[in-house]
Amino acid sequence: MNLSLPEFLAQHIEGPYQLNTLREGQVNTAWRVMTPSRHYFLKYQGAATHNGIDRVQEVRLQRALYLSHLTPHVIAYSRDYAWLLCEWIDAPTLAAADPQRQVAVLAKTLVHIHQQTPPLARWSLRRRVDNYLTAVAQYAPAKARALRSKLHQYRHLLADWEQGEAVFCHNDLAFEHVLLAAKVKVVDWEYAGYGHAYFDLASAVEINQLDQSQCQQLCDEYSKLNGKQLEVEELAHWRGLLRAINELWHAAQQCQT
Repeated sequence: MNLSLPEFLAQHIEGPYQLNTLREGQVNTAWRVMTPSRHYFLKYQGAATHNGIDRVQEVRLQRALYLSHLTPHVIAYSRDYAWLLCEWIDAPTLAAADPQRQVAVLAKTLVHIHQQTPPLARWSLRRRVDNYLTAVAQYAPAKARALRSKLHQYRHLLADWEQGEAVFCHNDLAFEHVLLAAKVKVVDWEYAGYGHAYFDLASAVEINQLDQSQCQQLCDEYSKLNGKQLEVEELAHWRGLLRAINELWHAAQQCQT
């Protein structure tokens, strides 16, 4: 049985509380829950099977990464994993920092994430793209054909993803997802998994709308910390793939509403 918000909180929080809506998205909604003695982060995670998202895996992953001080503590979750209650981290996000520090912290955080080795199976970007295309084709076949044609030009990158070296990636590292606590914390891991480092960096560049000089700084900072040279030109190719996949993702979301 699906629990309502009051029913879920009644199981885990005593006494009165107030809610402050933090964000409302197509798939997820988040709140700050405030009680007289403690604050919490509450998230409702809508169904996203066409996205290839495994909610069970997502919660287990967050609990594992908590041991590496990368995520807030998961306090409770519902049986269907739709509701997730975490500790509240009272810290500003990276969005509040100055631009130069933003890129430096972003690079350091990406390196830290890529060094993690949680026990997850490697997921297939090609299979997820196919899931999105199938979802779109059910409602807008012409749109699906156009997107399939656009993605065909990046087939060598999709092959590189499947066959190249895999690292653990966040794949949605917006500045707002990085909390500047004493030890940096990262939230929103629903797209995380093993994949290609360039794709994760391209995702961070696009989400945070970095300009060319910031892209160069990101590559330089990452290379210095990681010991592997990144090239802005190669990153640009992966950004093209990322844009095409984002267009496909938005089309899939629209078809589900």
